[in-house]
Amino acid sequence: MIIQGNKVFISGQFMRAQIVIDGLKVREILPYDAKRADVLFGKSYAVAFV
Repeated sequence: MIIQGNKVFISGQFMRAQIVIDGLKVREILPYDAKRADVLFGKSYAVAFV
């Protein structure tokens, strides 16, 4: 599954990015719009990556 968000918290800052998830594991962080996203989060949402 690919999740795309305008506010993804990575390395201590918010940025536009995609998170590739396989099962319950984060497999890859991609640039925004790198691949077709399965889930889109708009400007009012934030996806937190720890």
